[in-house]
Amino acid sequence: MRKHQLLLAALVFSIAATAQQPTMRKPLDSSYYYTAEMSRMMRQAQDSVRNSERYKDLQKKYELAVSKSDGYSSFNMFTEVVSADFDKFNSDMAAAGFPAIEGPVMRFGIGTTAKNNRFVFDFAFFSLGVGKKTKKADEKVRAFVSNGIICDFGYDLVKSQRVNIYPYGGFSMRVASIYYTKPVTGNSSPANITNLVLNNQSVSADYTRVGLQAGVGFDFVVTKQDRDERYSMNSGIMFFVKAGTSRMIGKERYNTEAGKFTPGIKYGAWAVMMGIKFFGRQ
Repeated sequence: MRKHQLLLAALVFSIAATAQQPTMRKPLDSSYYYTAEMSRMMRQAQDSVRNSERYKDLQKKYELAVSKSDGYSSFNMFTEVVSADFDKFNSDMAAAGFPAIEGPVMRFGIGTTAKNNRFVFDFAFFSLGVGKKTKKADEKVRAFVSNGIICDFGYDLVKSQRVNIYPYGGFSMRVASIYYTKPVTGNSSPANITNLVLNNQSVSADYTRVGLQAGVGFDFVVTKQDRDERYSMNSGIMFFVKAGTSRMIGKERYNTEAGKFTPGIKYGAWAVMMGIKFFGRQ
């Protein structure tokens, strides 16, 4: 019992002694002190500049200049419809009993735009394709085409804050693939791993090529005007359309484990991209 009393008394004494100790302060001659003082002076200087009449006047002139500019930068989201000619491919697959695949193909993507004076630069990270499929019993054939790293350069013919019309040309990386899948025929009594599968006919084929695109783009600001028309177009939403062609350099020859393969699919005789731009003037 006496031992517990001694421990309790020691704990109370320790707490009391800690409470009586002065709060540790950062020494005046330290890096923390000088950093805090410099930060305080910087804030005071910035506040003084922002509150000056000269700064307020420059700010108004800057906002007015931006309001007159037709240049902008934006983040874009879009849907793309691309032509796809499956005639030869369907003819070959009909002999194997597969129904025809119909074009066009749909793609979705995101990107950015920068416009300075009349020059327009469009960049898309990707335009991801939705696959087309044909099926016979438990056998399937799927075809995909996507574009990545899409760079287009255009020249605006209408210098306006509301509307842009610009012919464009550019390049991209096209990736196309075909998959044929069929259930594997397994061996119910395999002697070892070499005869575990009796028949596996599934195969994939793909290629990556440099693509070229050209056409005409159209931007239209859909954001409503504010009462103060000077600042009505500084930021908002644009609707845009780009229509043209999206071809590739070279022949559409696919790579497979068995060698080269030419299925006869032709993509991109025409392409239409539609979407929205979240823009800000610059």
